Amino acid sequence: MRVPGSDISLTFQNYGQLLYQTDVSLCLLESMSDLFALAIAAKGDGYIASNKFYKNYGRANVAMNSYSPPTQRLTIGHTVDVLRGIGFFMSLYGYMGVDYDIFSAKDGHIGIGLVGYGGLAEVT
Repeated sequence: MRVPGSDISLTFQNYGQLLYQTDVSLCLLESMSDLFALAIAAKGDGYIASNKFYKNYGRANVAMNSYSPPTQRLTIGHTVDVLRGIGFFMSLYGYMGVDYDIFSAKDGHIGIGLVGYGGLAEVT
């Protein structure tokens, strides 16, 4: 699925447990808030320093990793677009646990991630 207004595409697989819409929506909103704070501190777009992004809210969590660390391919802007894409996808098809791959039209396969319930999500 192409994220509207960006060069990011997401492929979703391994659909799982149904999730509460409120948990997922607030997790995505809190994630974007954290990323906007990072962008302000960086004075613009930049790479995600740890090559990983993780956030939880309530019981829901969202996690993503750069596809091939230590090369940094996942930027703050990419991460925001991924979160927008997750929200768009789930608003159309339902709120469920899911794994996803992240593709950039410019850079190719740039990351992997998951959305789900539970403790610390570990993306491998």
